[in-house]
Amino acid sequence: MEKTIKLLLIEDNPLDAKLFQRLLDRSSRASYKVEFAGTLADAFEFLESSGDVDAIVIDLNLPDSQGIDTFRAVRLKYPNLPLIVLTADDDDRLALKAVQAGAQDYIVKGDLSPMFLGRAIRYAIERQSSETKIHQLNHDLEKRVLDLAAANKNLDRLSHGLSLARDEAVQAAAYKSEFVAKMSHEIRTPIAAVLGTIDLLKTTPLNEEQKDLVEIINASAESLLNSVSDVLDYSKLESGQVELEVKDFSPVRLLEGTADLVSQSATKKGLSIMSFIDPYIPEMLQGDPVRIRQILLNLLGNAIKYTKRGEVCVQATKESYDDLSMLVRFSVIDTGPGLSEADISNLFQPFSESDNREGETGEGAGLGLTISKRLVELMGGQMGVESDEGRGSTFWFSIRLRRSTNKKFLESLPLPSMASDLIGLRVLVADDTKSTRTVIQSYLKAARFHTSAAANSEEALEMLRHARQKDTPYDVAIVGLSKKDGSVRLAKEIQDDPTISRTRLIYLTQQNQLVDNDDLWKIGFSSYLTKPVRQAALVASIFDVMYGTLDNEAVVSDDDDISEFKEIGAIDAPQKVRKEQSKKMKILVAEDNKFLLQVMKRTLKHLGYTVDLATNGSEAVKKHASGEYGLILMDCQMPIMNGYEATSAIRKAEDGKRHTPIVAMTASIQKKVRDQCFDSGMDDFLSKPVTIEQLQKVLTVLIRGGNNPEALTQDETQPGDIGGS
Repeated sequence: MEKTIKLLLIEDNPLDAKLFQRLLDRSSRASYKVEFAGTLADAFEFLESSGDVDAIVIDLNLPDSQGIDTFRAVRLKYPNLPLIVLTADDDDRLALKAVQAGAQDYIVKGDLSPMFLGRAIRYAIERQSSETKIHQLNHDLEKRVLDLAAANKNLDRLSHGLSLARDEAVQAAAYKSEFVAKMSHEIRTPIAAVLGTIDLLKTTPLNEEQKDLVEIINASAESLLNSVSDVLDYSKLESGQVELEVKDFSPVRLLEGTADLVSQSATKKGLSIMSFIDPYIPEMLQGDPVRIRQILLNLLGNAIKYTKRGEVCVQATKESYDDLSMLVRFSVIDTGPGLSEADISNLFQPFSESDNREGETGEGAGLGLTISKRLVELMGGQMGVESDEGRGSTFWFSIRLRRSTNKKFLESLPLPSMASDLIGLRVLVADDTKSTRTVIQSYLKAARFHTSAAANSEEALEMLRHARQKDTPYDVAIVGLSKKDGSVRLAKEIQDDPTISRTRLIYLTQQNQLVDNDDLWKIGFSSYLTKPVRQAALVASIFDVMYGTLDNEAVVSDDDDISEFKEIGAIDAPQKVRKEQSKKMKILVAEDNKFLLQVMKRTLKHLGYTVDLATNGSEAVKKHASGEYGLILMDCQMPIMNGYEATSAIRKAEDGKRHTPIVAMTASIQKKVRDQCFDSGMDDFLSKPVTIEQLQKVLTVLIRGGNNPEALTQDETQPGDIGGS
């Protein structure tokens, strides 16, 4: 049922009012209820008392109001009600004025009909409703425009504030970066002088008390250096200024080289240290070897620190792979006290250390694991720990590394060609450490050897004799029985038994154990290997005892440690040659720190070299002009002229006619610092503090290369930090 339309008719003629009512009663389209008012005053009184009408029909000529002013008076007081003008005058001008003043329609009394009148009223109501909605929409739109203008104004103000804040943050980050770089240089340089002096002290005659004091100073200086490095590293990570580098590297060399670096500290505590890399991991991958090594060193350092007895093993295994990359899991496993769930929950928080782990506590800033985890996440990987309280822990991280297509590198590796000549050989591994047996056997199986393992001398003898009886004798036995001279006793028993005496023996020893080749030969050993066992050295040693001495250069690349030569054969002759050559080389050291300058001078003289000194870059350039130096060690940060400027000046003076090798001494191996070194014309870099071993390695490579700067290589496993130069 349609709604009844309520109308107010303002008309002073009763006859016209009745006619209006009759016409509406005859309309079939709607129901109408009409209220009447004879004057404008009566109309206002009615509207004020009830006011509930849908539309007003008004005669313009009333006793108390005439013409268009009548309409305007009603419109002014009731602007939202539909108004229809009713007049006897058919005056177009009057109609136009009414519509312009806001009337919804104009009706001439003489032209009325039920249909026309009803339609005019309904349309007037609809038009007013539409106009009201449009007015409201316009009002809302205007309000939104004003709100938007205010929001834009606030946004402009906020944007300006953010712009200022951003500029301040960028400037603060620049200041922070500059501060970090300055602090790295200013702190690490005097520490380098302390550690260098300690290294020199160790080469002098010392009584036991003095040796103990030197060790205390050395440990304290190294602890301070590590804490400074950690704080600087954490600062760089927090400010997002750490740069990752993707380059080709050998996972084998990286892992085994890292294990070598910590093996001495492990053996000092009586711990066995082993490294293992899954033989099915490619010989070369792409990633950031410096960061990977930094993480491994932190995990290994913690494992050695908290493990009192047993072993520490670092390993890399394949998790998954595709045509372009491989997910590699690195793990450090120890036999330490383990961790509780409470310890694990806080383990990767800054400045935290476990309260329940035994060992050397209170050293370092408690940032190592936090930094390691941030670096792993920066490389898109994950890091975690698995621990059995009272039985040990396994710290691991998994990162995806790209496959490499560097065939030149792969062709230089000796393992595949040597291993192919040894396929099918039978090798017995006799060692009282399970992890050592497992690692060596895994390498041998990957090289397609037949291999077995024994945990003691009795078991080894039984296996050797049983194999002889079955006419499947072992060709080689690798012996590393440390309990009660087990290796020596087993070797003698093998030599005394003619049925198994033809088995070739390889002695497996700890890194710090002194080995006399003549004594080993007399006992029956043909060669020896040092723990942690390197994959290439293992196969090379077996090849050596089976077919004769290898060419050292074929086994060890330029960036491998000299210790690997010792594992395969004697190096007395090359050492003598290098010592003779060192006497002919004069080295220029450019360094502004007078204490470090003296340490470097004494260290190089201790190694047998003639040394000259310069305290700034300008002085170094002048001295280079004499042409008498075979090598320049160049500090990067010096007054008057820094190391980069000095190197550029030297290269310009040489003009391609000669090339003096220049090695940077910097407090960082950050990529931009390395790039700056190489861009200026330097050939290599050493990270402060520079140790005797680092110096000896660079000088050995240089001499081996015949003073050829191309012989210097940037070893991906060189110690370094994230800090500034």
